[in-house]
Amino acid sequence: MSRPPLPPFTRETAAQKARMAEDAWNSRDPERVALAYTEDSRWRNRSEFFEGRAAIVTFLTRKWEKEKDYRLIKDLLGPASTISRSPKTTVASTGPHRARGRRMFRDLVRARFKGTLERRSSNRSSRP
Repeated sequence: MSRPPLPPFTRETAAQKARMAEDAWNSRDPERVALAYTEDSRWRNRSEFFEGRAAIVTFLTRKWEKEKDYRLIKDLLGPASTISRSPKTTVASTGPHRARGRRMFRDLVRARFKGTLERRSSNRSSRP
């Protein structure tokens, strides 16, 4: 079964793919979500490991019974030239803090990236 859009992605098709996945997850239909994964998919949730679509359906059913306000938000991260596979995922709750959470996540990513660049440049300059 083919579900367009397929790789390689443009910025528009990557955004479309992210929106389709977000809509499926937020439908809270575990059967629909499980169809997006292969029969032998392996999942990990913290210390819990499981395999297969039936296990995915069981997990999502249990998850959504406990987490009534759970909402998946998918955003594209990175420049358009790096879009080749599925878009990266960001998970956030709903409510008035959603925009603040996105800003905090963006700032965290930028800070980590900046720190990596600073460490790399200082390592290069300290070499003999």
